[in-house]
Amino acid sequence: FAGVRAGYAFKMGALGPGYYLDNRGAAAEAMRKAREEAAAARMATLYPPAPPVPAAKQVDPSVALGKIQKCLANPKKASKSASLMLKLAEAQLNADTAPLFITALGALMLDPALVDATANPGGLRDVTTIGDRGTRTAYAALFAAMVARSEVFAEADREKLETWSLQGGATCELLTDDTYQYAKAMRRVREAIEALPAGEANRTAEAAARRHAILSCLDAAWVKHAMPWAKVEIERCFLKAAEKRLLFTPAAEGAAAAVAVAEEEEDRSQRGRLDALTDKMRKGERKAIVNRTIRKKNANAHPLRNVGYSRLR
Repeated sequence: FAGVRAGYAFKMGALGPGYYLDNRGAAAEAMRKAREEAAAARMATLYPPAPPVPAAKQVDPSVALGKIQKCLANPKKASKSASLMLKLAEAQLNADTAPLFITALGALMLDPALVDATANPGGLRDVTTIGDRGTRTAYAALFAAMVARSEVFAEADREKLETWSLQGGATCELLTDDTYQYAKAMRRVREAIEALPAGEANRTAEAAARRHAILSCLDAAWVKHAMPWAKVEIERCFLKAAEKRLLFTPAAEGAAAAVAVAEEEEDRSQRGRLDALTDKMRKGERKAIVNRTIRKKNANAHPLRNVGYSRLR
């Protein structure tokens, strides 16, 4: 015996004692592989593999959006269509497909029949009248997702999207009873009022549409004015709008508009709508104060002590 040798065993063999090849390791490895193959075959028999999942079919966004935009303004299909468009945007919205999404949103938000140079210059549709609460929730989620991905849109389309998100998204959020969502939407409206441009930039068609969208938001916000949790946000927003009053288009603007609106007629201009909303809020505040219950006697006085009992509060 001359020490251990790798792969050999010192034992009595056919030639007497000495070093012989050790096959026990190879035999053990072969046995282990045989056991693993037998176990794998048994498992395959008991639990056959599932059939391969077919690859997801790639949807053509132009075809899909063409079908969706036909149903976005349909009260019965609006909620489902908005949800489908949201899923499509999450999967395929990019710089190449952004114009297709703008076209689909334009079909929802714009109506040529509503174009009015005084009241609604951009022809924006009031989406809060379409469908029910579920539809408004779907619209709000759709516009929120679009605004979150606004970097993929061109600059001109980005301005349209901001206006449409106020008209179609914020107005829907302002009709909710969720105080967090309401306050968030009111902050968006207040920021939009603060960002109104002045000078020549305020005379563009897009600026006029933006002001109309802001007024639509103020109309929707007024619905919750009776709620104590909404009053503060509403009054802050109306105060900011009153500070920017001169930026809203008046009834008679320019040299060509020589005839003013008669006193008995409703002023349908943007400034007239803002003034009407402001007056409504002020009258509502005065009415609330007048109708508030006021005690005529001092509640802290004691009738038996006869001290200050007849003194008014």
